[in-house]
Order: sequence, then C-alpha cells, then structure tokens
Amino acid sequence: MLRSIPTKVDFYITNVCNYTCNRCNRFNNYDFKGWQKWSDYESTYEQWSQLVELRSATIMGGEPLLNPTVLDWVNGINRLFGIEVQILTNGTRFKETRNLYEAMLYTSAKNDFQNHIGVSLHNMADWPEMQEDIRAFLKGPIDERVKGDNAWNIHEGADPFGPTVRPAIAFEKKLPLYRELGFEGVQFHDDDAVPNLNQLAPAQVLAAAKDVRRQLDAHGLTAEFVAPRLWEDPRTIDGGYTANDPACRQYAIDRSRQAVDIANALGTKLIVLWLAREGTYLREAKDSKVAVERIAAAIDVLLKHDPEIRIAIEAKPNEPMDHTYIPTTGHAIGLAALTVAPERVGVVIESAHAILAGLDPSDEMGYALACKKLWSVHLNDQNGLKFDEDRAFGAVDLRRALNQVRILDAHGYGNHGEWVGLDVKAIRTQKPEAALKHLRNSRAVFLRLLELSRGISQTRWAELVADRDYEELDMLILDALMGAKG
Repeated sequence: MLRSIPTKVDFYITNVCNYTCNRCNRFNNYDFKGWQKWSDYESTYEQWSQLVELRSATIMGGEPLLNPTVLDWVNGINRLFGIEVQILTNGTRFKETRNLYEAMLYTSAKNDFQNHIGVSLHNMADWPEMQEDIRAFLKGPIDERVKGDNAWNIHEGADPFGPTVRPAIAFEKKLPLYRELGFEGVQFHDDDAVPNLNQLAPAQVLAAAKDVRRQLDAHGLTAEFVAPRLWEDPRTIDGGYTANDPACRQYAIDRSRQAVDIANALGTKLIVLWLAREGTYLREAKDSKVAVERIAAAIDVLLKHDPEIRIAIEAKPNEPMDHTYIPTTGHAIGLAALTVAPERVGVVIESAHAILAGLDPSDEMGYALACKKLWSVHLNDQNGLKFDEDRAFGAVDLRRALNQVRILDAHGYGNHGEWVGLDVKAIRTQKPEAALKHLRNSRAVFLRLLELSRGISQTRWAELVADRDYEELDMLILDALMGAKG
C-alpha cells in the first residue's frame, strides 16, 4: 500500500551554478563541481515509487539546467511517480538545453497538471532580456524542426518531355550532403531505402533496411517516415488499393505491409500514403463509394499489422490520375474516421498539392491543426494550377509562404516532434555543380520568414483586427515583407 506524502519533494541535482549571489540560501556559490546523474539513483527511486505517493516535485540546484542529465531526471520522475515536475531555474539556460520544451509537455494522469518551469529573478536589470528569452522559449522549437529532407529532393532533372540532365548521386553520398545543408531527417519511399525490393526475399529486404539504418546513424540522421511507392509497378496502372483487379489490390496491400516493416527497421513509426493512382481517368470506370471503402480497408490492414504505427495521408487533387478520390486535407481527415483506429490516421500537407486544388496551404494546415491531425508537412511552392512543380519554398509567393510559417508557429507545430519537411526539386536548367541550392534556399527562406513573422508587432496586429482596419493590416504585412522600418 502506498503511503501519501502531503508535501512536495525537492530534488537537488547539482550545486553548480553560473551565479554567485550574496545571501544564497542554497550554498551554491562555493565553486562546487559535478552533478548527480539520474542513472546513478534510478533504481533507488524506483523502490521509493513503490512505497510512497508523491504529490509534486521540484528539481533544483545550483542551476539545474547546468546538469547535462536534467531531462533524464524530469522524465524519470514523471515515469516512476506519475506526477508533474517543476524545474526551478535562474532562466539563463533555455537556449542551451536541447529538448527542454518537449520535456515540459508531459501532463500527469493523476491530476492533469503539466510539467512547468519556475524562474527566479536575481536582478531587475536582467528582466527585459529574460522576458525575451522566455517569449522565444514559449514559441516552441519549430525552428529546430526545419530539418526534414527526402531522398528524392536531389533530382536528376527528368520530366515527362525530356531525359535526365544531371548525373545521379549515390544514396551513401547524399547523406553527408544532407548534414552539410543543415538537415537531420530523411523521408523515404520504400524503394529509396531498399532498391529493387520486389526482387528480394523478406529477410533480404529487412537486412538491407537495417544497413540503411546504420548509415543514417553514422551520419547523425533520422528516418522521419516511409512511403510505399504504389504508382510505378505495372500492377498499379489502374490504382493500388482501388484497382478493379483483386490481384493488383492485394499486391498494393502486401507492398504497403512491407513498407511498415521497412519503417520499423529504419526506426520510424510514421507511414505516409500518397494515393497517387487511387483515382480514375473515367468516372464510370470505378464506383467512388466502393473506392473510398477499399482505401479505408487497406489502411485498416496496415493499422492491424503494427499497432504502433501512425499513417499520414498526403492528399492531391490530380496528377498522375485525372480524378483522385482523396483530393484535399478534409477528404483525408474524413477518411480517417472510416478506419479501425482514427486516432492513428492523420495527414501530411504539401504546399503545391493544396495550391493545385485551388486552396491556400496555410488554410489546409490550419484545418488539420484544428483537428489535431497535422503530422508532417512538405513545404514547396507552385506557379499556378499547372503540373506539380515542387519549386523551392517561397520562390513564387512569399506572402503565401509567410502564412504557412505563421500558422505552424502560432499553433505549436513541432512541439510534439513533428518535422518541417521539404519536397523541392532543382529546376531542370540548373547545372550539376549547383543543383543543391534549392535545398539551401528553401531552408533559409523558412527561417527568415519565421524571424520576420515573429518580428511583426502582435500588439499592433491585434489592434487592427479589433478595429476591423484590414487595409492597414494589409500594409503592415506588406511592409514586413518589403523590409520597411518602423
């Protein structure tokens, strides 16, 4: 039987501090060295967790954020005692403590209280700078999540009317390039990870995927998701899950199951489904009700195959098929409701796909965020209702790009580990030696627009909205985009 302790418990995890304050009642200004590691005490606290029921806990120091294992302490106390944790800090180490924001998102099931931070102010002269640091911290880590690249972003320039114009770069040579460009995540089609997988036995497929995982680890890269490529095989000419031939439908399901196994070998639990050929050139050729039910049934197979995976649907209104059955984000979220586990089915939104549907990407993102279904994004740009161009992010319409950045930042996208991914290709005329600039440019534009968005006076913005002076608001945004001062 657990014995309740009515008062809070303080965990002192270091006496090291970067301040030497007079009258410090924690005796932290005596040039102490070292810190306490959670791993040294975990087994002891595990025993205590069977004997006592804590009501609250505070992690203190010294300056606790100087302890490099501070988040191990936070996560360990959360896990063993099931309670929220407060970190009491002097507020000088927010930027230096990686993943601190994510650690604060824990909510106790016992009382619905969340991890939180208490800041002690030692000098009023420090308050203005501390306020800025706190505001920046509370905006979340989205700027740290602009790190999702994919294996097809380095492109040879082929299009439907002409061959490749640049030499292919071997996969193992792409990996160091991703790191040099500032990316930490890689998005895969199943056959990006395991080429020629249709010719391999299941054991060979998994062995090849595990080898890719070792290569990723060696370069400090992470697999964000795996997407089964269901649009190039002859058996998917008439669609995968919606093909009229039952044997072709079964092939698509089997390959998708194998993509889940590849994802597990790569260390990711996110599967993306771009339903490229789940449509028709002739409406009378398929029954749209049956087609949607078949897509939902195929997703059910994957959800049952691995109860831990999540599936993100990438909607697109057309191309390669003339008409698709899941053309928009709303259709994709509606499809989730037809599956056996709607909570595990969300969306990935590509900017260009929304534009091709005649929609604004930021509105699509806002809808998905409201439904708590936005699990990844493919940022790029698009010059009108043409073919899918995959232009560099912001290359066509900076204001449209700004609104995508703004909606993601304003509503905490990235706070739960979501990546900001790019789906961009170098234009065909780009020379081989300069064929990576689209990646550099897209990442730079995102970060600059993030800074610009955060720099617009939110007070002035709110005043103009309240006053319904939208023309002046229009000019406020245009001034920011044109770099006007004041």
